[in-house]
This record gives sequence, structure tokens and C-alpha cells, in this order.
Amino acid sequence: MLEFRVLGPVEVVRDGNQLPLGTPKQRALLVALLLHANQVVPIERLVDLLWEAAPPPSATANIRTYATRLRSCLADRVVARSPGFLIDVQPGELDLAVFADLVTRARALAIRGGLVEAVQCLTAALHRWRGAAAADVRRNPAIGGLLAAVDEQHGAAVEELAQARLALGQHAELIPDLRRHLAVYPLRERLWGMLMTAQYRSRDAGAALATYGQARAVIADQLGLEPGPELVQLHRAVLDRDDAVLSTAPAGAVAPGVPPRELPPDTAIFVGRDAELDRVAAALRSPGAVVVVHGPGGSGKSALGLRSAYQVAERFPDGQLYADLHGATAGVRPAEPVAILGRFLRALGVPSDAVPDDAEELCARFRSLSAPRRLLVVLDNAIDEAQVRPLLPAGPGCAAILTSRYALTLPEASETLALGCLAPQAAVALLGQLCGPERVAEQPGSAAELAQLCEHLPLAVRIAGARLASRPGRPLAALVAELRDERHRLDGLRFGDLAIRSCFHVNYQALAEHPGTPERAAARLFRRFGLIRAGSVGVPVAGALLDAGNLDAELALDRLVSARLLDEAGAGYAMHDLLRLFASEQLLGEPAADREQAVHRVLCHYLSTARRAADLLRPNEVRPGAGDFAEPVPRVVLATAADALAWLDAQWPNLMAAARQVAGSPPGLARFILGLSSAAAQYMPMRGRWGDVATLAALQLRVARRLGDVPAELTALVMLASVHRQRGEYDRALHCLDRSLRGRRELGDERAVASTLVHLGQTYAASGDLDRALRCLDEAADGFRRQGRRTSEGIARFEAGEVLLQAGAYDRALACLTESLDIRVGEADLVGAGITLVGLGKAHCRIGNDAQALRLLTDGLHRCREMGAQEYVWQALLWRGDLLRRTGHPERATADLVDALAICRAAGERRGSAYALRLLGLVWRDRGQPRRAAGCRQRAAAMLAGARPPDGPVAPDDDWPAPA
Repeated sequence: MLEFRVLGPVEVVRDGNQLPLGTPKQRALLVALLLHANQVVPIERLVDLLWEAAPPPSATANIRTYATRLRSCLADRVVARSPGFLIDVQPGELDLAVFADLVTRARALAIRGGLVEAVQCLTAALHRWRGAAAADVRRNPAIGGLLAAVDEQHGAAVEELAQARLALGQHAELIPDLRRHLAVYPLRERLWGMLMTAQYRSRDAGAALATYGQARAVIADQLGLEPGPELVQLHRAVLDRDDAVLSTAPAGAVAPGVPPRELPPDTAIFVGRDAELDRVAAALRSPGAVVVVHGPGGSGKSALGLRSAYQVAERFPDGQLYADLHGATAGVRPAEPVAILGRFLRALGVPSDAVPDDAEELCARFRSLSAPRRLLVVLDNAIDEAQVRPLLPAGPGCAAILTSRYALTLPEASETLALGCLAPQAAVALLGQLCGPERVAEQPGSAAELAQLCEHLPLAVRIAGARLASRPGRPLAALVAELRDERHRLDGLRFGDLAIRSCFHVNYQALAEHPGTPERAAARLFRRFGLIRAGSVGVPVAGALLDAGNLDAELALDRLVSARLLDEAGAGYAMHDLLRLFASEQLLGEPAADREQAVHRVLCHYLSTARRAADLLRPNEVRPGAGDFAEPVPRVVLATAADALAWLDAQWPNLMAAARQVAGSPPGLARFILGLSSAAAQYMPMRGRWGDVATLAALQLRVARRLGDVPAELTALVMLASVHRQRGEYDRALHCLDRSLRGRRELGDERAVASTLVHLGQTYAASGDLDRALRCLDEAADGFRRQGRRTSEGIARFEAGEVLLQAGAYDRALACLTESLDIRVGEADLVGAGITLVGLGKAHCRIGNDAQALRLLTDGLHRCREMGAQEYVWQALLWRGDLLRRTGHPERATADLVDALAICRAAGERRGSAYALRLLGLVWRDRGQPRRAAGCRQRAAAMLAGARPPDGPVAPDDDWPAPA
């Protein structure tokens, strides 16, 4: 065990022996770390603490060197941890921490009346001091400020010990100790006051008056000031022989009375904020701590602030002050600091007629009164920095807890804590405490859904819990059913004087009634967020809603984030459902035409960007026109296929949400679904989004039939067929395709006919009818060639090559795939080229050209990965893994097959997963590990039971189940 000593010259002791601590800068680094024990101190901060003026260029390197030397000296207690270093200190090892714990214990004892024990603790704490803090470390302004705060703790403890001894009647014994302390702290007026009190209570009024004269002379000489009002009033009491004041008032008090205890009652029910409570409590251990808790309305900031205040109240024996600053109270103006300061002064004992009227004088008086005290100030619902700054106490023994909806930026803040919604399980637990844990336990599903409908927002959960508590016999499911209806959800979240709608209205009204143009634009944007159901949206969507440029949109978004009406979510912005419903209500004042145009602009942005992405993924593909959704100016610039995939991946949930939202809208909006289906026709299969294909197909079928759009209806049937084929439902797939093919031929749409034939060919091939598959694909390829649609012809040729591989016609397959590759490369179809390279690799595996197969599979794998064609990524890995196994590279084979298995499992690809396991079993067999091999084979066989084996390399001893 080590002993770290900073209360005096810096020492580190092990087994009674002092350790060498190196150069002055190295000792200064140790002190800087010990003053932040068990906390990471960034290197930039350490540089500031160690160098007074401009640091040398080598400062960072020097700090690393000092830290390395200290680590070797201190048994690895100094730890490098981004973005800096920390020192690991165990309980009882650091004299400063032991001192602080003893002082805290003494304060708690004093509050409970245990003055004798408090004196013992304070005496033990002060015995830890051997001189000024880190007396042998040079004090530049940065580290000097920290050490001065530590020294201030010593002075404050001296005062507290003296005050406790006064309260115990130890007047005469205290006088010499006070004189000794005043020799060290000649400017601490509280010590002068306690000396006067001790002298007067020892029946020596003359000495008390002389002490006042001495104090006045010292203060005037060193500061050029008169003594403060407390000392002046004490002098008057001595002159007046005011025994009542001198016998009952704490030394240095303004007037008789108990310390203020202004905290409102603590909430009886508090759940789910343990980590946040610990952070606040830890921060309040620092001298002069200021903790800011901010978060959206209803997130429980006030409850957290109060619970934290009660937890640490015993550390502040001189009182706790509280003020609601009304920064979030509907219909009430934010409180003026001047009014709050007057109340604080009266609470601290200043008579009403002595409270100054001047704002500056009020601030100065509050600072003077708070400086020597141990006060906790809680400022609830602050509106801005200007409102709270005059209300912060001045002394190092004081602390403040601030709550606000806004992220206040105060240099004085030692901890800033962002509060959000509760974790789901905590929200359910809160609900149980409110309405009865047995009701929640009996209906766990309803409780979880109810918490979700409340967005896990503490205020909303409290309202729901209060409603349930008022009706003990009502099932949770009944309230869930009520709140599921979005039209009445906000009405349902109201009980007594609590209403979630009022909570949101304060911040919205502040923007809507603001004279500034950016604020009014932000209010308009907030309302229009109620028009869309997107999860996270970016600046371009906001610009579309506002019909404004990206810069104006970004400014409005920033205002909404600052007003806590919007949350930053990764690279975008999100609004939870309760806020969205409130925003929708505010839309009622806007004309219906304006609302529809705003939605239309968003759909134009989505569809025009999706079409651009599709063009990058497969250039030269002929697509239907954008129709009414053409975007004149692109809001997002996509330059490469990688950009296209990144945008589609990020925005796909929003695109699907938009499609669901407009399915029942007027034709001008509902046709968005048709355009999205066309633009995403390649993307969805590439990413394995077959569930979304099914959803979009069903939506398109519904819209097409409503609008009487026969071509769109036939396209939806083809989409449904692809889903059925993926699920192995070949009869249903063929039924949909036959209907679509007949309809398209009746319409004379040769392009659509050829596309349908490709799907028919794929479906016949999957069902095992290879002859029909080839006929359909050859007819499709011929049709595409006649139409000059080379990209589509390349697709048909590739699919035909796959069928020929399946049929064992390897030479013909190789020729067909080579032709497809030539077409796709010529048409700059990057995705298709990568896929075809994988197909060619498979063909060369079949004909035994292993070296060429390995090259093609590796090239195709790289391109498919780059283009996001996940299905062909795992196929390439399986084929290459099997090839590497057969050619004597078991370690590389294992890596490929494990990678393929992970991709298949993530995509829910059962047959691909089984095949990867089967091949892994062969690798383990070859590597002499029969138990692993058998396990893989058994799991693979179980997964594939009753399923047709996937097309792929077949081992000589393969025993796949027969086709169903």
C-alpha cells in the first residue's frame, strides 16, 4: 500500500520509506494527477497545469516521459488512458481524500447534534496537514488555483472546528488557538468574529473590542477596505452588551436563527438514475462545485436535482437555498435574479430593511455572505446563463446544482450532465411504483408497451401511473388501447395539474412568439416535423419542409435542438412521437395546401436522390421518369456508387416510413411508392431486404388498384413473386409472374415483358426446371438486345450462365458469363460486374481451373464487398473457402468459411449458413479434428432438413438431403 501526501510537501511513502519523486516538473505532474485522483486528466490540461507561460514544443512528449518515470516508481499506479493519464488511488491512501471524508463526517455529526464527535473528526482531519498544500511545488496560476482551493478547505475546517468548540462552551481554551490560526489567516473575518465571541463569552468585552480594532487595522492595511457587515454588527453587539446575540448566534452570523433549509420535499418515488446521482455526488466533492443538469421537458431534471441535494445536504451545514427560476413554467415569466437574491439574503439572516436595492450591491452582499460558509444552492428551471450567474455562491465550501432545459455553458460548471429518457426497464419500474408493482408483474407486456407509448419520458410515465393509481381496477391494457390512438394520446397523458402537452408548449411558444426570423423559422419547422414519420432526418429534409436552403435549414435545426424540441441523432435529427403529435396539433393553423406541398417537397428529395443512387449503382439502366417527383435542385450530392449505398443504407428506414405514410394519401403523394419501388429495385435484393420488398409490393398493389394503374399493379406482382421465390414458394411465385406476363403482353410493353421473363427464368431455375428457365432467359436476353437495353441484357446473360452451371454445362456457362461480363463492364455496371466475376469463378472451379478460379473469386469478392452485394459476398467466400480447402490451405479456408457463416447468420440466410457449416466440417475433418467436424455436419444437416441444397461446390462424399 502506498501513502500519497499533498497536505504539506509532496511525499509518497511505501512501508515507511519515502520514494524518490524526481524533478520538480515530475513532482508537479504527480500533484496534478493526485488533485484529480482516479480521473482521466487530458494531456492538454496537464500542459496548462505544468507550464506557466507558453509551453515548449516538447511539452506533450515531456509529460509522457514524466508519466513513464512515475509509473515505474509508483508500481504502475499512473495509467495512460485516452485522452491523457490518471493515477489509481485506493481508499485511505491519499491524505487529501481522508481529510475530506473526515470533514464530511464531522458536518453530518454536527447536523445531528453530535458536536463532541464532530470536534474529534475535525481535529483528526486537521492533524493531516503538515503545511500549505504541495508546499514544495512551484505555483503557476493554473496549478496554483487548484492548490489555493485545497488550502481554502483547511481554512474552512479550522473555522468549523472553532465554531463547534464555541457551541460546546470551550471559550477560554479556544482563544489561543484562534490567535494562532489568525496568524496564518489574517483576512478571515469569520475567525476574527469567533475570537471576539470567545473573548466576550469569557467576560472580557474589552479584549473583544480590541480584537475588532486589530481586525479593522489588518483588513484596512492589506485590502484597503472596512470590515464586512457581519463583523461590524458583531462589534455593535459587543458595544451594546447584547448578550442574546453573542450567546446564541454562530460566530460571524448576520443575525440569530437556524441555517436555511429551503429544499422542497423530496419526491417519494425515484427510479433509474443511479449513475447520474453518483456523478452529481462525485462532482459536488470538489471545492466550489457547480453542477448543471439539462435535458428536455419531462425528463426528470428537477427530481434528480432535489434527490442529489438531499443526498449531500449534510456536507453543507450552513444551509441549503432553493429557487424555482420558472424557465419552464407555462404562463409565468422567468424569475429575476434581483428578486431571488433578496430572498436569499433574508434567508441568510439579513433583515428585510437591510437588503440592498441595487443589483450590484445585492450580488456583492450575497458573495460576501456565502464566501465563508458551507452553502448548497439549488437553482431549478433556469432559462439562461445570465439568470443564474448572479445567484452562484462565492465560497469554495459552497456548491450549486442547476437544472435547465437548455445546455447552459458556464465556465464555473465542474460537471454538466445531459438527461434523457429512462431506460425501458427503469420506465416500467417507475410505472410499477406508481400504480402497484403487482399490476405490472401481472401484465408485463402491457406495462412495457405503455412505457413505450410514453416514450420512457419520466413525466409521461408519472401521468400514466397516476391515472392507473386513481383507478385500481382498470387493466393496463385499457390505457394502452387508449394511448395507441394517436389522435387522443396527448389528451390521455394528462392528470390533475400534470399535462405532457403543457410541458412541450413552453419551449414551442418561446420560439413561435420570438421576434427573430430564425426563431420563427424554427417554430415553423417544428410544426412541419409533424407532417412526416421519419426516424432521423438530415438538413436536406428540413430544407424541403421549410422550402429553404441548407444553411437556413441548419440554423432552424440548431434553434430546435437548443430549445429541446429536437434531438441530435448521429448525423441527423430525431423527434420522439409525443413531440411529433404535439407538432401535428400546431399545424392546424397552416393551410392544407401548404402542408401538402411541404410533404411533396420531402418526397421529391427522397425520390430524386434514390434515383440518382440507382443510376450510380447500375448506370445506363432505363427507368421510368420521375413524374411529379422531379427535384429541380439536388439537395444531396452523390458522386460514387459508395456514396449511393451509404445514402440508401442511412435513409432506407425513412424511405419505407414515407411509403407507409402516403399509401392512403391523395394520388399526388401516393405515387411516391411507385417511384420508390423502381428506384430501389436493385438495392433491396442486394442488401437482402426481402421483408421490405414484400411490404413495398403490398403497398404498391394497394395504391395501383386504387388509382387504376395497371402497369404498376403488374410490377407489384413481379415484386411479390421475387419474395415468394426467396421463401421457396415457387408455385405462388409462378402464379404471380404468369399473371404479370399476360398483362404486360396485353399492354404491349416489351421492356416489361423481358423483365418478367428474367424473373420467370430465375424462379424456374430455383424450382429445378432448368430447361424452362433457359428458354425464358434466352427470350429475355433477345428482347433486351432488340430494345438496345444492354445492361438488362447483361443481367439475363448472367442468370442464364448460372442456370447452365446448375445444369452442368460448364463450357456454355463460361461463354454466357463471359458475354455478360463484357456487357456489364462496357455499361459501367459495377455491381453486375462484381457479381459476374463471382459467377465466372464458380465456373472455373467446376472445370478444374483452380488458379483462374481463385483470382476471379477474389476479384469478385472485393468488388461485391465494395458495392454492398452481400448475397454474392458470402457465395464468393463459400466457393473460395472450398477451393482453398481442396488446394491445401486449411487456415485460409477456415477464415473464409467463418466469415461467410457470420454474414449468412446476420442476414437470416439459413441455407447459406448450413452450407458454411457443412464445408467447415470438411475442413475440420481434413485438419484431424473429427469431433468439430461431426458437430458442424450435424448442425448443417439439421438446418437443411427438407430444404433443397443451394447451388454450390459439392464434395465427393457429400450427403445432402434429397430435394423436397
